[in-house]
Amino acid sequence: MGSSGGATGTDGTAGTGGAAAEPEPQPDEPIAPLLAGLGARCAERLARRLAEQGLTPAHVELLGVVADADGPSQQELADRMGVLPSRMVGLIDELEARDLIERVRNRRDRRQYSIRLTDAGQRARADVDGLADEHEAELVAPLSIAERRVLAALLRRLSCRPDPGLGEQGAEPGQPPG
Repeated sequence: MGSSGGATGTDGTAGTGGAAAEPEPQPDEPIAPLLAGLGARCAERLARRLAEQGLTPAHVELLGVVADADGPSQQELADRMGVLPSRMVGLIDELEARDLIERVRNRRDRRQYSIRLTDAGQRARADVDGLADEHEAELVAPLSIAERRVLAALLRRLSCRPDPGLGEQGAEPGQPPG
């Protein structure tokens, strides 16, 4: 008559006790809205965390591109990030005002400036990397290690497919397009 005290899920695992139950997956549930919603929520949460540091996602991208390049020019940065040169000037001005990057004369072409991270910029980038690691850990906390591996493999497989609307353009194996 009585229960043994623990609920059993459809996969045979023990229930969560008092935690809210996960919704049952629907056999024909569309995946794209789930991915889009999750992506939007993740981006919004990360943007809020960055804002607490006085940074935007565009600032963080710029710090990363500058760190990975060898003294790029403003034009090279605008091209790599796909932003208008006038927007790039503004982003650089904002980070330069915070002493995170600096403009230095290009040794090969004195008419141009190379953009470099300052020591403070290198520290900020390391701080952001730590923040991103925390963000990801919170995101995947409900998943087991095995589930994380499966999710990563499935997302990698989906993200590496050529986009039918773009012809044969696709990513390198293991890298998302873009």
